[in-house]
Amino acid sequence: MTVEDLDMNPTAARWLEGLRDFVARYRASRPVLAAATPEQRGQQPILATHLATWIDGEAATLPITHAIPLTTSDIGVVVIEECLTRPEPLIASLAPRILPVREIEYRLYTKAHPDPDRAFHLNHWSWIKAPVPQQRHAEFHAWPIQAGEAYWLHRTGTSGPGEAESRHTHLWKWTGSHAVLLKPFIQERVEAL
Repeated sequence: MTVEDLDMNPTAARWLEGLRDFVARYRASRPVLAAATPEQRGQQPILATHLATWIDGEAATLPITHAIPLTTSDIGVVVIEECLTRPEPLIASLAPRILPVREIEYRLYTKAHPDPDRAFHLNHWSWIKAPVPQQRHAEFHAWPIQAGEAYWLHRTGTSGPGEAESRHTHLWKWTGSHAVLLKPFIQERVEAL
């Protein structure tokens, strides 16, 4: 299925194709890097599970007229691209409208091609802040970690038209060999993400 086969707003389809072209040109000199460390590989299942849950839930209810750039890390781009090739009907129906992009790619493109009211697109994000800086550890004193472990924050959300707004943060720890969920839907004590 292509963008033309969907009931997308024609302006949204052109906006999405422009984003695809921009990303391809941008990545020609700044390629997406695959997971190289155990920590990076440990992030893959978290991002993949979130993506599958999001596609099965929220994504299936979003307006079919809009493009869906998914902002994420390099690791997330690889995970999302792999997921979008699966033949499951729901994924296949959404895949032409979804484009995994790095935050910088999204920001640069929307600066040149603004859509501030989200008339053509909605943005979903899923990325992991890892490791969380030491100065923030006191916020998470209720979920202590051991020496050699690190806190991770999995940040997700959607920004779009109407009711399509959400923001969530999940607290994880990295043990040195695997990730462990400490607290889903944690409230961060920072003013802005």
